[in-house]
Amino acid sequence: AADKVFLNPHYFSKLFKETTGKTFLEYLTEVRLDAACRLLSSGKDKVYEIAEETGFGNKVNLTRAFKKYLYMTPSEYRVRQVRVPQSE
Repeated sequence: AADKVFLNPHYFSKLFKETTGKTFLEYLTEVRLDAACRLLSSGKDKVYEIAEETGFGNKVNLTRAFKKYLYMTPSEYRVRQVRVPQSE
């Protein structure tokens, strides 16, 4: 990312943290988790496919991030997103 904006990586990291309050890696993980949550909610893709698609690389890395930031596994998240239809 620093190369894309023609900055020294250390300086880029410093500016990013001062501006956003988080490290670039924390921000990137947050963006990737948001994307993974959307895909999990849709219920179409398998967890390993979502991991690859969102930049986590594999299911283990995605699961590790979910546990660290959301305190559950991707599969548990998916189950919690299922909406029970209300009968009228």
